[in-house]
Amino acid sequence: MLNIGIIGAGRIGKVHLESISYHVKNAVVTAIADPFMNDETKAFCEGFGVEKIYTDYKKIIEDETIDAVLVCSSTDTHAPISIEAINAGKHVHLDKPASGTLAEYKHLLTTAKSKNLVVQLAYMYRYNPAVQKCFELIKDGSLGEIYSINAEMSTFHIPEYKKWLTNFGGGIMYILGSHLIDLIVY
Repeated sequence: MLNIGIIGAGRIGKVHLESISYHVKNAVVTAIADPFMNDETKAFCEGFGVEKIYTDYKKIIEDETIDAVLVCSSTDTHAPISIEAINAGKHVHLDKPASGTLAEYKHLLTTAKSKNLVVQLAYMYRYNPAVQKCFELIKDGSLGEIYSINAEMSTFHIPEYKKWLTNFGGGIMYILGSHLIDLIVY
């Protein structure tokens, strides 16, 4: 059984907790941490059997019983927290963007590789059954030679979210467009 700790109990952290609890039979979320942990979120986590609930993520990093962490914290903390987890010997799943710089991300990957640890980015669309079917049709030649791809991904964003996106040089491309690029190069 793989013991998992989740760092960040906001919307994405809760989605991962729920998904692992229902769909991953060889893993259990044993700990979750969020600096803004409140009674409602704590009750949600307890409802899924999480035994260790913290406001300090370092308790998860230091817990030798945890094999892997999901880093679902604020975007600016993804790389530093992931590097801490890797240095503590834990496998890491992190939401994108993985880092604000390519150099920092390369350091993260190099450190993980030197410790024989797995780093996985949250590019979930490649596991979508429809996408998998498309990949199968491409691979077996049913779609012929692919020489051009036109891709679109859109969703409604409230003004506050759009303003937040200005923190990143790539804006919406940084958050959603990266999924399309992942599918094209995958």
